[in-house]
Parts: sequence; structure tokens; C-alpha cells
Amino acid sequence: MKSRLPRRVLPWPSYSPDLNPIENVWAVLKHNIENRIKKMVAEKVKISQSVFLNLIREEWDGLEKNVIVNSISSMKNRIQACIDAEGGHTKY
Repeated sequence: MKSRLPRRVLPWPSYSPDLNPIENVWAVLKHNIENRIKKMVAEKVKISQSVFLNLIREEWDGLEKNVIVNSISSMKNRIQACIDAEGGHTKY
């Protein structure tokens, strides 16, 4: 027997940032990079494109796995918050 999903269309787009756990990962990565850049500027270190790209790679490689796991684990709460807000803004 073939099961079917109910024909229900959500009233907001499926690509909503509220439902995208990578957005939190990007935010953490951005925060870490900004902190390192501020420190380098304070130390008067020249920041070339290659230095900047290496810094991004270092921060990505050094990102704590729990940041990613926590973002994924929060999906149940994110989806519920989105439903409760009827597609509007949430705390996420």
C-alpha cells in the first residue's frame, strides 16, 4: 500500500532562514572571524586577500562540532516556533 502525504502548502517559503540551521553556523563563523580581524587591526597586521582567506579556512576548520550539532538538534524547536509564528519572525 502506498502512503501519501496530505496536500498542504505552507503559507511561507521553504527556504525561510528560520528553518535553515546553517544560518546560525554562519553567524558563529562570522563572529569568530570579526574578532580575529579586530585583533589583527589593533596589532596593525596587514590583511591581504590571502591572509583573509586563510583566516576563514582556519576558523571553519576550527569550528566546534557542537555548534553544528546544536544547530541541527534545534530543528524541532525551530519548526515549532515557525508554526507558532505562522511563518513570521521567531527568536531563531
